[in-house]
Amino acid sequence: WAWGGNTYGNLGDGTYVSRNTPVQVPNLININSVVVPTVQVRAFSLALDNDGIIWAWGENNSGVLGNGTTNNRITPGQVPGLFNVKKITAGGSGNVIALCEDGSVWTWGENNLGQLGDGTTTSSSTPVFVIGLTDAVQVPVGEGHTCALLGAGAVSDAGKVKCLG
Repeated sequence: WAWGGNTYGNLGDGTYVSRNTPVQVPNLININSVVVPTVQVRAFSLALDNDGIIWAWGENNSGVLGNGTTNNRITPGQVPGLFNVKKITAGGSGNVIALCEDGSVWTWGENNLGQLGDGTTTSSSTPVFVIGLTDAVQVPVGEGHTCALLGAGAVSDAGKVKCLG
């Protein structure tokens, strides 16, 4: 369910009409978490279903919806190529991070400060694998940077935090 401003279709109800009461986001079932950017630089929404699939809609500047385009979406669309995701987060500068069941980390969207961790400052409209991170257990994001907490499986880095951007 969603409500409020809907300038970019970020409520996901198939319209651009702002709502002052909740409306159901169509075609989403078995959702276990929903994420919106904590700093409203971008107007997009994400949902993670029980099968580890990410759904995205709203404003798509810098490809933050992860679907290979920069076109806005007014209804949820699947982020292709990612499966077995256990957690998603959205950065205030317009980037998204997915933590998979195997501890791998994938990022996409805005990258002007290197927050995607791929060694560039080029934004990506599709998920990119963050090289060098294995056994991540948390991936908090901030305004222009991303961090990862590594678990006990990463022997040389157990319990250490690595930051990108």
